[in-house]
Amino acid sequence: MPAGDRTDHQQPGAVSAPLLAVRDLSVEIQSEDGVVHAVDRVSWSVNRGEVLGIVGESGSGKSVSCLSLVGLLPQKRATVTGSAVFDGVDLLECSDEQLDSIRGGQIAMIFQDPLTSLHPLMSVGAQLLEAIKLHRKMGKADAKALAIEMLGRVGIPDPGRRMKAYPHELSGGMRQRVMIAMALINDPAVLVADEATTALDVTTQAQILDLLRDLCARANSAIVLITHDLGVVAEICDHVVVMYAGRVAESGTVEAVLERPSHPYTWGLLGSMPSVEAQAARARTIGGTPPSLLNPPSGCRFHPRCPHVMDVCRQEIPPLRPTPDGAVTHATACHLDADRLRQGSKQASVLSTVQW
Repeated sequence: MPAGDRTDHQQPGAVSAPLLAVRDLSVEIQSEDGVVHAVDRVSWSVNRGEVLGIVGESGSGKSVSCLSLVGLLPQKRATVTGSAVFDGVDLLECSDEQLDSIRGGQIAMIFQDPLTSLHPLMSVGAQLLEAIKLHRKMGKADAKALAIEMLGRVGIPDPGRRMKAYPHELSGGMRQRVMIAMALINDPAVLVADEATTALDVTTQAQILDLLRDLCARANSAIVLITHDLGVVAEICDHVVVMYAGRVAESGTVEAVLERPSHPYTWGLLGSMPSVEAQAARARTIGGTPPSLLNPPSGCRFHPRCPHVMDVCRQEIPPLRPTPDGAVTHATACHLDADRLRQGSKQASVLSTVQW
């Protein structure tokens, strides 16, 4: 991707380098059926004190792109190229030992399925204490006190007693809170949250989102939030990257992307949300299904589902370029001309339920 096609997510006037900058990231995974082109030349960045949302349907490459940064893809089957510079160090050039020291301490992840992520034969307390031991020099009494404090902060009642519980003794929502506590316990510089609030009820979800925001502000850290929920993006994120079939379709500030969307896929995502302002309009779905990444479509990968498809869309990959709204950090990968992008943006904004 040419340098002019990249859009960095930095606030106006910011001069420092991003805390984490991903450039031209591509991931290919060897499967029994062939090579899966999971991520194709993806670029984004996040600064200290910011929350970046990565949104898209299942199979868009959201999780794979983040797992590749910290060496959590199967090495024998995954080929990862590009760069991912964290605090001046390219994660993709790190040895396994270097990644072990970074992963869980400086970069922490909250995985989507806590039941498979937590050790079934270890108590909650033992797993929290192990996480502290790996990355902090702390006495046993202080470590235990910190573990109990973190369980309380994520909303687990009677945290001292819950330290002795095993994962199967907790509800799905409680297990997810334990995962969040484990991720936060070492004050990571970057927190990657993969559908972190999916299993939680609305009230608890709001509490956890507030907690994540508080971490970001208190520790001046960065959060990368992987989600399919545009409401969550509107609630907590500063910037958003919309991914489709392994590529970036649109990126920019949350206000720009959700109020002035400039890609037909983003229009579809917003249109699929129930309308508040236009109650007579029904929620719409995006026709068709995401393509197989074993043999992705040529040109724009969204073209088989796009109601605005043109011949050029089937033949040429659209570059990520500035949108017609003039925002410096708002970019879209679409062949539509400026007038049609503006018209589509107006139509999508009517269907959006995002409230600011």
